Amino acid sequence: MFTDQAKQLAEADATAEQLQRLQARLDALARFSVAIGGAGSEAELLERVAQHAPPILGVPRFSIALVDDNAPTFGVARLAGDGAGVLMSEGDHMLIPGTAVGEAVDNGTIVTTFDFARNHFTDWAYLANMGLRWFIVVPMRVGGSYIGTLNLGAPEPRPFAQHDIHFGKQVAAAITAEYERLRG
Repeated sequence: MFTDQAKQLAEADATAEQLQRLQARLDALARFSVAIGGAGSEAELLERVAQHAPPILGVPRFSIALVDDNAPTFGVARLAGDGAGVLMSEGDHMLIPGTAVGEAVDNGTIVTTFDFARNHFTDWAYLANMGLRWFIVVPMRVGGSYIGTLNLGAPEPRPFAQHDIHFGKQVAAAITAEYERLRG
């Protein structure tokens, strides 16, 4: 179901030379839910996501921001790609108001920017220092609450392709389903 829709979006956006790479992403997406399914803990789930999501997402860096239950803050749980693990130290948290993560969870919408240096978010300088210029932030919701976001990033500004957003939504949906199962 999701794979057919992603394929249609990918083919509409793609040139002939890109179709092979997009097909590989679609194939990885078809296997993703099974690959991350059945994790026994949040840490195991995050490790599986880090292992299996990069071929789908097609960006050099991604992270999962998890909203704290009792404070208006979030922490970044996992970062993949160059500089893995340097975005935030274990236990570090950022205030939600004014950030891209905050906008995504407050409004329940996907946040995008093709050049991070030209936006209104309070965390733009922090992320620019990490070498990010382009991003997509996809909210993740379990039950009636937003638990965090899937964040896709790249060091160079570029326009978005619809399939980039769609792949991010599908990966976020699979991750969210597993969080829901773990929280039982």
